[in-house]
Amino acid sequence: MDLTKQLAGYAAGLQYKDLAEETVQNAKKCILDWAGVCIRGSQETPIQILRAVLGQNTGADQAMVLTSPLLRTAAWDAAFLNGAASHSLDFDDLHNASIIHLATVVVPPALAMTEAEHKSGRDLITAVVAGYEVGARVG
Repeated sequence: MDLTKQLAGYAAGLQYKDLAEETVQNAKKCILDWAGVCIRGSQETPIQILRAVLGQNTGADQAMVLTSPLLRTAAWDAAFLNGAASHSLDFDDLHNASIIHLATVVVPPALAMTEAEHKSGRDLITAVVAGYEVGARVG
């Protein structure tokens, strides 16, 4: 089996019950840190422009834009806007070995899909852990 299939199998098969408590706590810290950076980044002019444009796509009511809880849109639009806001000031986390800002590319889609699919907080944490693990290894 090639490495891509192994990583995909790992990510697809990961379950919350398999996570160590330290891993869960670290994932929560990563999500909280991401949220703080996202909130501050949302105040930047380019993000406000994106929010105005994407806010016109109100047909899908799948996920919220973190900094505009009344703005609900398609999951991919919410993930894009939340990701852009969290990276707009470049204060997001960095995985040194892979030189990747993992939270920016992992948390927004995980949050949007967790909400769109009506999943739990544990599912969000599991998705974030899987995303960080795969992202760090691929990077």
